[in-house]
This record gives sequence, structure tokens and C-alpha cells, in this order.
Amino acid sequence: MAQRTYKNVKGNVLYPFGFGLTYSSMYVKSARYEGGEVVCTAENIGDTDTGEVLEVYSRSMSAFAPKNPALCGFARIFLKAGESAEFHVKLSEDAFTDVDDNGVRGVHSEEYLLYVGFSQPDEKSEALGAGRGIWIRRR
Repeated sequence: MAQRTYKNVKGNVLYPFGFGLTYSSMYVKSARYEGGEVVCTAENIGDTDTGEVLEVYSRSMSAFAPKNPALCGFARIFLKAGESAEFHVKLSEDAFTDVDDNGVRGVHSEEYLLYVGFSQPDEKSEALGAGRGIWIRRR
């Protein structure tokens, strides 16, 4: 599968997975994990009403965890210019599993990092203007 999916590309990509072009500027003001969902406050700091996809990625702290965080939830949101609102993104329990060396999926860590933002958590997305998301712990 070398060079055939975004996970295996060794060179530079034009736009990272999950990066969306937008007509405004949105950012995540706060986020927390409670009751099986991420609860966050997002704000549109631009001059244009806009819709965007709020993305949640999980990263296990287990020895079996893959290098890159995995998309585990998302929600289409809409905010008017200058507006902020609270949003809820329900996460499946599968978001907190990974695959061990024997190919068995299970819970191998009680600690996970969750990234909440408008793109995948990487420097390229930030450099392209996606803004910085928020990392939170789930224990």
C-alpha cells in the first residue's frame, strides 16, 4: 500500500486529510470529555456566516497505538459571523480501542488524548490556516 493512501505517503501532500477550505475563521474555545461525548465551544471569528466540520481524533497511549491519531467523531456545525455555541460529538467505545501485535482489537490503555478542531492535528493544517485545535485527556 506504499504511497496509495494518505497514511502511507512519505512525501508532501497538498492538503492533509480532513482539511477543508472555508470562507471564515473558526476556532475551538474550550473542550471536555464527559458521558461518552466531547462537549466543546466553537466560535466564528470571521466576518462571514459559515458551516464547518468539527473533527475529533483519538490517540491511545498504549504501546500498540499507531503513530497518527484516528478520526473518531465529527459534526457539521454552522455559526453566524461573531457567534459562538456549544456542540456535542458522541463517540463510540471503539474510539478507545486499538489493535495489538496479534491483530486483536481491544482496550489496551485507559488513557487517550482527544484532539478537537477543524482539521487533523498536524503542523501543515495549522500552516494552511486551519487554526490550532485543543488536546484533552480522556481517562
